[in-house]
Amino acid sequence: MQWPGRRPNLWPGVDTEELAAGLEVGGRTLDPGQRSAVMQLTAAHDRGVYLFGGVGRGKTWMADACFAAAPGPKRRVHMHSFLAEINAAVAARAEPAADAIARLIGEARLLFIDEFHVHDVGDAMLIRRLLAVLLRARIGLVVTSNYAPEDLLPNPLFHDHMLPAIEQIRAHLAVVEVVPGTDYRVAGSADGGFAAGAWTAGRCDDGWGGDVVVLGSRTVPVRAADAGRGVLSGTFAQLCEAPLSAADYVALASRYSRWELTGVPAPREIDEQGFQRFAYLVDVLVDAQHRLDVTADLPFKQWSTRGGMPRDAERFLSRLSLLRT
Repeated sequence: MQWPGRRPNLWPGVDTEELAAGLEVGGRTLDPGQRSAVMQLTAAHDRGVYLFGGVGRGKTWMADACFAAAPGPKRRVHMHSFLAEINAAVAARAEPAADAIARLIGEARLLFIDEFHVHDVGDAMLIRRLLAVLLRARIGLVVTSNYAPEDLLPNPLFHDHMLPAIEQIRAHLAVVEVVPGTDYRVAGSADGGFAAGAWTAGRCDDGWGGDVVVLGSRTVPVRAADAGRGVLSGTFAQLCEAPLSAADYVALASRYSRWELTGVPAPREIDEQGFQRFAYLVDVLVDAQHRLDVTADLPFKQWSTRGGMPRDAERFLSRLSLLRT
């Protein structure tokens, strides 16, 4: 399908009430904040929508419904996975990032980026190039995030590197907030994927060096790795204190669908980088709907309320709360 140069609606033919009715199938009910967001999502937009709000407010659920109703060609990606894909393409072909981005997007005229979160200055630089390519090519863009644009890359030491991208978002996308309300991720229940896992308090043999996994030219020690069964087991020190990136977790998640993380210490014993890697790992596993079983020094309720949490803890804890305790 060929989009017009200035299309009047990001999702042509999507009726607001029909979409809302579809979202409420199965006994669900849109709360006032969600209904307002749906109305704004289906309004006329020239370039796209940046949808943000608190954890568990249904941003991905609503954006997915709108995306599904939109005509193609289109593509849906997760932030971590897409950045990893771009970096891998750049490394493999030794081509400029802008060329790699254009090639990966291909014929898509609408791109949905879920979980748009930025904590790494290198990611901020790549996102600036990504937005420039999308805006130059007049590709429709829908983004979901827990952060208002101004709160991306919140570390004050690096925040200025994100300012050009924030300006692009504000200038070209409709910024829509799902106003605070019920965290449906906590209120609801799930019986598969990530939520099938459990958080258990207790000690576990650290198993350091029991096995290794290969990441490019590196080997990473783990407790056990069984590619045939899709099971990866590692200690917190091995998987969250070692220098692993979000892209590394994406690569491992493509091989292992059931994860065991042992020896998770009390929050005050975890440094900022360890917390960030733990959050990256949880993000990747939630997106892939892979099971995670955690063995920690403390029960989850105590672990999550002991203090020492990073400033970006709300979304992270909401996701961990999906695990059975």
